Amino acid sequence: MPEQLSLKQLYDYTFATNERIAQQEAGLEPDEEPDEFTAFYHRDRGGVEKDVLVQDVNEIIEESQWSPLLDDGFERVAHLLEGSNSIPVGEKKNGEIYELTYGNGEPAVGDRVQIQERQG
Repeated sequence: MPEQLSLKQLYDYTFATNERIAQQEAGLEPDEEPDEFTAFYHRDRGGVEKDVLVQDVNEIIEESQWSPLLDDGFERVAHLLEGSNSIPVGEKKNGEIYELTYGNGEPAVGDRVQIQERQG
């Protein structure tokens, strides 16, 4: 079983992901295998495994829409692209990653997520 990756580690992969998306949007066939990761969603109903592309890993700053999460120990936010769906996730100082939602003018914390590099 591969180790869980932090959003800080995933930051290194986003340039290649963005470059690949740009190639696809331009109608070009990308040169190499995609930078895909498997996200394991921990829910009461059981785990769901999805292939995702990781995009937009950023530190949370006071002026961002996610800034209220700073009080809960969150440091970074990223977007996981599952097909055309964008799933925001946030990482706490202790390394735990959670799915995020934004509604009623406030960010909310959802299910815990593990992100692991796709093997094979």
